[in-house]
Amino acid sequence: MKALQINLGSTTDRNNIYLEYLKANQSEKPFCKPIIRRIKHNDTDACFEATVFGILKYFQMQVDPCATGPDFFCGSTQGNLYCEAKFINTKAVVDRSGVQEASTGGSYERPTETIFNAVKKATKKFGKCNGPRVVFIGSNHSHSGLFFEAGVVTELLTSQVKLVIPINQFAKTREIRHQTDLRHSMAVKLEEKNGRFEVIEVRESISAVILVNAADENVVYLRGALHPEPAKPLIPAIFPKLPFVAFQEMPSVGKIAKTHWINV
Repeated sequence: MKALQINLGSTTDRNNIYLEYLKANQSEKPFCKPIIRRIKHNDTDACFEATVFGILKYFQMQVDPCATGPDFFCGSTQGNLYCEAKFINTKAVVDRSGVQEASTGGSYERPTETIFNAVKKATKKFGKCNGPRVVFIGSNHSHSGLFFEAGVVTELLTSQVKLVIPINQFAKTREIRHQTDLRHSMAVKLEEKNGRFEVIEVRESISAVILVNAADENVVYLRGALHPEPAKPLIPAIFPKLPFVAFQEMPSVGKIAKTHWINV
């Protein structure tokens, strides 16, 4: 599934636009001052906040930074929502994937677990926010297009899917199957009850996760994943033409976790 491309201008442009807003509001919102300092010192987390601010403004939202909890409270014609920006630094991506920024080829490991851990940390920020909650996860690693491709976004729901190939000559079936333990799913997990495993919902405080490939200087690329049973459902149309992957139906033990793309 092709990502939505948005031209936000250069990183400097994004930072300056966010700085202009923060400076204009710092008298009423003193918590803006430390954000200003962090951006001026090129703090990567604060600079990614500026990128997310630009993305939200692109979707014509009224955006206000929050003093506590998530980074932004947003208003739109489709309702209000809360947004948290989480930046994955290049070292974390390299450590997980094994791919240096200058790499031109070779094998790699998808950073699904690293993204999952970032989502878990963001969950704590939302508390009892009375509206949909969206986590933006970003990276500017030069190969972010590879690490945030559609398959990785799908794994936010299904976790990493493995092939099961029977090799026992006495096996009842020789069928090759797909299997997942849901270990790194943002939305569901396996839980044992009375000696049997069931699939249950987790992290219902998150409505959706949007991955932001910010490797290019001027353009960001967006794909998202929807929680199947969030406390506060998100209307995908609030982000026009931004593709979201979703479960076709709740997965269960022994049944393939089917997904599909919507809002495209």
